[in-house]
Amino acid sequence: MTNDTVIERICGRTNASETFVMPFNQIKFVFRSDHIINGLGFNITYTFAPAGTANPLIKTTTPPPDKCRSVFLQSSDGGSLLYPSTGNYDMSASCNWTISNGAPGMYITMTIVWKDGTQLQRICGRTNNSESFTFPVNQLRLEFRSDSIINGKGFYLNYTFVPPGTADTITLTPTPDKCAAVVVQNANGGMIKYPVTGLYQNSAVCSWTIGTDQPNMWISLVLQWKNIEQGTSCQYDALEIRDMNNTLMEKICGNSSTPEEFVLPYNQVKINFKSDSIYVGLGFNLTYMFSPIGTLIPRTTTTPRDKCLAVFTQDDKGGSLLFPPSGFYMNSASCTWNVGTAQPGMYIVMTLMWKNIEFHSACGWDSLTVKNVGGFQLEKICGNSSTPEVFVFAYNQIQLVFYSDSINFGLGFYLTYTFAPASSVVLPTQGPGKCLATQVSNADGGSLKFPPTGNYPNNAFCTWIIDSDQSVEWVELTIEYANIQFNQVCMYDALEIRTDDHVILRTLCGNVTTPETIVLPYPRVMLMFRSDGSVTGLGFSLSYVYVKAGTADPSSKTDEMDSTPLELVTTTAVYEAETHPGAIAGGVVGGLLVLVIVGLLLFFFVIRPRRFAAGGLGNIQVRHSKGKQDVSMDNPTYVN
Repeated sequence: MTNDTVIERICGRTNASETFVMPFNQIKFVFRSDHIINGLGFNITYTFAPAGTANPLIKTTTPPPDKCRSVFLQSSDGGSLLYPSTGNYDMSASCNWTISNGAPGMYITMTIVWKDGTQLQRICGRTNNSESFTFPVNQLRLEFRSDSIINGKGFYLNYTFVPPGTADTITLTPTPDKCAAVVVQNANGGMIKYPVTGLYQNSAVCSWTIGTDQPNMWISLVLQWKNIEQGTSCQYDALEIRDMNNTLMEKICGNSSTPEEFVLPYNQVKINFKSDSIYVGLGFNLTYMFSPIGTLIPRTTTTPRDKCLAVFTQDDKGGSLLFPPSGFYMNSASCTWNVGTAQPGMYIVMTLMWKNIEFHSACGWDSLTVKNVGGFQLEKICGNSSTPEVFVFAYNQIQLVFYSDSINFGLGFYLTYTFAPASSVVLPTQGPGKCLATQVSNADGGSLKFPPTGNYPNNAFCTWIIDSDQSVEWVELTIEYANIQFNQVCMYDALEIRTDDHVILRTLCGNVTTPETIVLPYPRVMLMFRSDGSVTGLGFSLSYVYVKAGTADPSSKTDEMDSTPLELVTTTAVYEAETHPGAIAGGVVGGLLVLVIVGLLLFFFVIRPRRFAAGGLGNIQVRHSKGKQDVSMDNPTYVN
């Protein structure tokens, strides 16, 4: 080559080999150095190869020549582009390259291997991760521009020419420019990335329709990540999912890199995005696929006001509930979801995956409450935990009720549940929460120890079901021991024995050391334990057997157990005042003498010494309460 055109300009330091293919049989190497710093120089080797045996290196430049130096490789199969060829790209550069394949009907798949910088596609930013784009044209013009402030290392890409239909094609929604997005769709599904790069713009109003013409398909959408300005009800910036009648299904905002799945029972939906005039974010990236009806669990929402918007799924096996779908729940919310199955003999096993609900010792501010269909409270939940908790409810239908007050708020909760035959469920392992217990159950009876070790926790509310599964049997229950905070009416902590419709048969608190047996004329009873926020105890242990109805006398509500105290675990010192005979005599004499003038003298010199010697006004003694009923904290009480 004799016209002195610059093919490659090289400087810098490296031990890595670099290969260049030059489409000439002669080239010239020119080296120059300035008068300041020197180096070790360079070492090169070269070979001669027949034309066509290697992809030729074609150098293209766009004036000004130095600012657009690049390594641009192209053949009939594809090529690559490295810009700049060395160092960082220049400021105020304006360069272009044309990628072309002469065969009509071919598409171009371009992969950006890396990029470092700050219109079919507009690209900036920094990444070492490959990004691929397929354009439905056989010729492209690549344009690069830089401003006058910051520069970077540029980019490296390669490309191939492919027949239509062999790769997902990329399209843009360029009107208005605020809604430019990467939208990909084929017969199986697609994706939307908004915006293409950088941050979305203020005051954007955008809409995309995704779907399939096949009427028997549903859409499974996965929100891969989101970075949208947060609002308690997504009132500022929001991503919305609506059906084709424009009914709101989901409203999304906030920041998350955890994928969220939405199953939409439609073959077409609208994806809408809006932003206000203040803050912006990185937007969102979602993917979706089409699946036949029946292969997915549809997602529904309960919307008595936006405050109760939730992701609620349910089928004949179980379901899940995420509240709220994103962001924080709102103040002054009052929401109800019905969970259950019509199949009799089924229990509900609920797993609370995580919770972030304002804490109160009695869940008095914000709470998730579980009730049976009669409105009886089974569980009340609040606080913050990422440890899954399992609850077993001996019903085939329950209500989940969420309430928030007017002050603080949280992220809400996420739970899943399944329906299981009563015979297959081990009751009542409701832990690792406050109701963890040791229970053994078989066809003849069983046992229950709560808690397994140590003292029971404050603010516990636990239920267990004893069910013989035979209507001709009764439950014979033996309380082995109990150590439960005492009160005359068991108003603090208590173990309650109830019928299936919550009629209270027994209420127990205090201490029991001598086993006591109770015959309950029911095939199924409920044990319910509750504790307040102060004193705790060792709990209780009991066993039970199923007996044939009528073979034992059922314990009545007025039997002698209610009036006869049980043996105490410990003896407690109580103070008792006993009146002695000397006190009575002294009191009489003192009363008579007070009527005469000498009464005062007799009191000081005769009566007073006698009273003190005999015990006088009363001798305070310490007595053990064993065998005697009193009002000590350790005395057990049954309340009927």
